[in-house]
Amino acid sequence: MAFCASKQLSSCLPSIVPKLIEVLGNSHTKVQESGAEALKVIGSVIKNPEIQAIVPVLLDALEDPSNNTSTCLQSLLKTKFVHFIDTPSLALIMPVVQRAFMDRSTETRKMAAQIIGNMYSLTDQKDLAPYLPSIIPGLKSSLLDPVPEVRAVSARALGAMVKGMGESSFENLLPWLMETFTSESSSVDRSGAAQGLSEVVGGLGVEKMHILMPEIILTAERVDIAPHVKDGYIMMFIYMSGVFPEEFTPYIGQIINPILKALADESEYVRDTALKAGQRIVNLYAETAVALLLPELEKGLFDDNWRIRYSSVQLLGDLLYRISGVSGKMTTETASEDDNFGTKHSHTAIIRFLGDERRNRVLSGL
Repeated sequence: MAFCASKQLSSCLPSIVPKLIEVLGNSHTKVQESGAEALKVIGSVIKNPEIQAIVPVLLDALEDPSNNTSTCLQSLLKTKFVHFIDTPSLALIMPVVQRAFMDRSTETRKMAAQIIGNMYSLTDQKDLAPYLPSIIPGLKSSLLDPVPEVRAVSARALGAMVKGMGESSFENLLPWLMETFTSESSSVDRSGAAQGLSEVVGGLGVEKMHILMPEIILTAERVDIAPHVKDGYIMMFIYMSGVFPEEFTPYIGQIINPILKALADESEYVRDTALKAGQRIVNLYAETAVALLLPELEKGLFDDNWRIRYSSVQLLGDLLYRISGVSGKMTTETASEDDNFGTKHSHTAIIRFLGDERRNRVLSGL
């Protein structure tokens, strides 16, 4: 069939290849050999020259996954694709990637997510559709991986998939992400889901972000929600600002308040997340949105709650370091006078950004 009706066979490969892979584990050696032979023949009808060159590596990974999966993924990542990836190529690649998501090695899972993220610009979306049900569970579990890098790569892969195939192909994905980023299970799960949701929204476009942001801000401000729910919503500020750096600017003034409130939360993990969010916003927007950031931080300096005062001073310090061009690692107690706020250069920079009146108001507030 591979030689006589390769086009018709191609459309059935997503269901044929997994059966052939099962046969490779058969107790009868003759059956194993026939299965391996059939896979070789499928490999020979691949039209994509880049994949054709690594067919032996792909077949090795299918025949002996525990020893060859990692090498195969490395070959795929090193391959520079010039041509579109055809259906027979996908039929051999996808089972390898699918198995890689279940691997115990962090590096293998990370490579699998990278490959999936790259696939969506190199293939016809309808060819990929049959593999979604088997790939999504692996991506979901990688999104909740203890290693931050695996979570980040998996989140980007999900964003790329949604961008390529549209929201309709992933009916249950958004509800699952919304549920997981406020789950009670662990902060790792919440962080992964918040990152995944931000990247998925990035894939869907700015309009989707503008629909979601007001709701996220309102919920983050509420005082009647459980700490783990608040934690998830504050995390959204960290990741959304990374996905939409420019479009996020109008929301800066609105989100500083919920972040400062969260900095006074009873739960330590909520305070930690809020501090990360505050520092992230200050680092990203100190120079472009100082007029939105400063009034909120100044207000925080005189809050009744000592934690909010404390955090406002911390974030204000970060802001001043940022706009004065001095590295935040140095403090006003460094051994060398040249390193700190006492330099003429840093004073000039602060005045240039804030103006005399505002600079005096900030310093007297401190």
